[in-house]
Amino acid sequence: MLNSSKTAGGKATTPSSYDLRKVKLTMNDGSTTDIKGLISSIVINESLFKQSIQVDIEVVDGVDLFQKSHISGGEKIEIKLGRIENTNLTGDKSEKAFNLEVYIAEISDHVKPKEGIQYYRLTCLSLHAFIDQFKSLSRSFSGNINALIRDICKQDLKVNSVDFSNKNLPSIKGIYPNTKPLDAITWLLRNSADEDTPFFFYETINDGLQLNSYREMLDQELYKTYNNTTYFESAPETPEHFVEASKKIIEMSSDFNMSQYHQIKDGSYASTIHCVDISNKKYEQTVYSRTDNKLLKLNDFNSLSNKIKFNDLQLNKNYTAKEYFISTNSKSFNTLQDEVNYHSVSKDNLSKKNSYFQNLKFMSLDIIAYGDFDISPGRIVELKIPKSTDANILKSEGLDGMKDKLLSGKYLVSSISHIFDGDQYTCDIGLQKDSLLYDLDSKITIGN
Repeated sequence: MLNSSKTAGGKATTPSSYDLRKVKLTMNDGSTTDIKGLISSIVINESLFKQSIQVDIEVVDGVDLFQKSHISGGEKIEIKLGRIENTNLTGDKSEKAFNLEVYIAEISDHVKPKEGIQYYRLTCLSLHAFIDQFKSLSRSFSGNINALIRDICKQDLKVNSVDFSNKNLPSIKGIYPNTKPLDAITWLLRNSADEDTPFFFYETINDGLQLNSYREMLDQELYKTYNNTTYFESAPETPEHFVEASKKIIEMSSDFNMSQYHQIKDGSYASTIHCVDISNKKYEQTVYSRTDNKLLKLNDFNSLSNKIKFNDLQLNKNYTAKEYFISTNSKSFNTLQDEVNYHSVSKDNLSKKNSYFQNLKFMSLDIIAYGDFDISPGRIVELKIPKSTDANILKSEGLDGMKDKLLSGKYLVSSISHIFDGDQYTCDIGLQKDSLLYDLDSKITIGN
């Protein structure tokens, strides 16, 4: 059975512990059965760039469940995982759990390694992702973009637990272009910004569907600081050890994906907007430079150097690296001035908003940490990573000299895979950042 419960006094002694309490399958005739004894692993995926959580369930089937239950896709699966954490918190605050209701979207990776047993994977999604597949929107709309998104969620996707009324988004009018509800939300957000920062529409395990801007994410308190120190300072099976282990990086790796080559053409540093108002034939051109605008960012220093030049121009002065062409119609509606069409709201913020989005691709890291029921996409975390250099040099430079200022700093949590297997619960956390702890134009000290 899939379970890892290392307890003392009824509490989990390590954040790798968990209890699999229920995996209930509801078959197409409405009957149910608990299949938790057949599960070898569960991976729950959530991401800033996904509008539904995804659950991958590995099944070891030695009872012919596949045929007997008539599984073909669309069946409901209810999952409950949890633990009581060994912290100084008491009562409900120490109880952590995931309670999921998902539906089988795909059955894959079927293998029969020997007679009498078969393996396969069930990939499951949230109910609203299934409802989305049955509908297309082709109707007029009018109102605040946040209210339009809320209405799509409630009326079309049947998700009632959403309220985006606190988002200060503009009012627009138009017609949905025969598109799926979730695609319509993406379409609305393409031209939406909060103080020129992009919005993200995504689902988390604990809080459901979310609509948050990058500015809102930067305004929140730091969630946690992770480190990759080798040794524990606290005694095992104590609350102090549990907290210390929850901040430990087990493994860190990355494709890095640092590429000014791609960021230049994607409009990270500079761009130009060409806007034509077809109602009065008025043409406007607006140039954008990243350092001419004070961008909000995770850390203190920009991720580009003003000393790098091509064609005798700094990166933030090459305005033709990315060009946008927008067609508006100021006379499309004979209404109040603050009610505009879909394209009109983008001409003033598209360059800067895209720059924010592209700058988040500056550096990506993946860390493996012990299981955390509270972490979610959109959180801000900090990494404290020591330099990759001789231990004697680290010691001589003191605590500040030990810090790797390239890898350390604040990151945005962009994705999480909650991995439950027969041994432990871990989190594969995808991190992104747009800035550094040091100035790229400061003096280079190699060889000094």
